[in-house]
Formats: sequence, C-alpha cells, structure tokens
Amino acid sequence: MAVIEAFPSVSLWETFDENCKAAEAARDLAVQEAKRERDQVVKADPGWKVHSRHRINAAAAARCEQKVKAAQEECDAACGRAEQELMKALDQALTARLSENPGPQG
Repeated sequence: MAVIEAFPSVSLWETFDENCKAAEAARDLAVQEAKRERDQVVKADPGWKVHSRHRINAAAAARCEQKVKAAQEECDAACGRAEQELMKALDQALTARLSENPGPQG
C-alpha cells in the first residue's frame, strides 16, 4: 500500500524528526549513565576510607555535569546536522519539482 504524503516532502520532515529523536534518546541514555556513576560515588559505603568525602562528592558532581553538558552538546550538534540535511533535501526537492513543472514561459 502506498503512503500518501500529507504535503510535498513530508518524508523529509519525518526523517529529520526521527534523527533528532535518536539524538535525544542517546543524550538521555548518556545523562542516565552520568547520574548513575555520580550516585554510585555519592552513595558509596559510609565506611569507605577517604580523606575528604566532600571533595570526592564534589568531583563526582563535576564529572556528572561535564558528561551531561557534553551529551547535550552532541545532541544539539546532531539535530543541527539533521536540520542542515533537511534544508538541503528540501531545496533539492523544490528544484526537482520546479524542473518538472517549469510554469508558463513568457
């Protein structure tokens, strides 16, 4: 069964949306992992012999923040690339449609 496009190039928009959705899912997983790692350190056995629990916790929090920031930056970059690809594909589709239907010659 053929899929009817709601408007020209709808599939290009859907591809863009799927690419961003995948980037967001990867970001969400990376953030979960960063928080898991931080929590593992922060919630470690109270008998863990370290000189400064505060210093350890601060470093774990800083590492988590860095990982979260990096994950967001990668997500933003991936969505930016997807947007550039969308714009290029839309321009190509428009050019192709115009060449098929050149309009009145005057």
